[in-house]
Amino acid sequence: MKKLSIILGASLIALAGCGGGTKSDNGATILAQGNHSAVKDQSYQDIHDQAAFEKLWKDAYANQSSPPALPTVDFTKETVIALFLGEKANSGFDVRVKSAAPAENGKDYDVTFLVIVPGDHCARGGADKSTPFLIGTVPNAGGTVNFDTETRHNPPCGN
Repeated sequence: MKKLSIILGASLIALAGCGGGTKSDNGATILAQGNHSAVKDQSYQDIHDQAAFEKLWKDAYANQSSPPALPTVDFTKETVIALFLGEKANSGFDVRVKSAAPAENGKDYDVTFLVIVPGDHCARGGADKSTPFLIGTVPNAGGTVNFDTETRHNPPCGN
């Protein structure tokens, strides 16, 4: 009986961790990501206040009648980061955070995004247009956010 209680307790703790809708990704906390943003142009953004975050969220989900709820961000401790890839001719793109860490000067923050490009003739790389994006947070270091991007091209899937 004691063993069953321990297993149930551990399971409940694990499930509770899944309910927040956020996940950690190489030093950043991901708030939202996908392939159907309303933002059609490529942009990097760092947001330091609630009003700008509300605008970013509204712009990202302007094409949806029921956008997800705006996550809570403590701007005294966190900075919102975002990468919008802009409109792509097909689907299958993926955006991830490769690394997010304080810069050497201790004031700025360095964020490197990884953009994964679908291989030619891959099932996931369909003909539908997409607008890939990622919105997350990093610790507020008090300085600027330096953005970089690395691109990985997946190999072709066939003819």
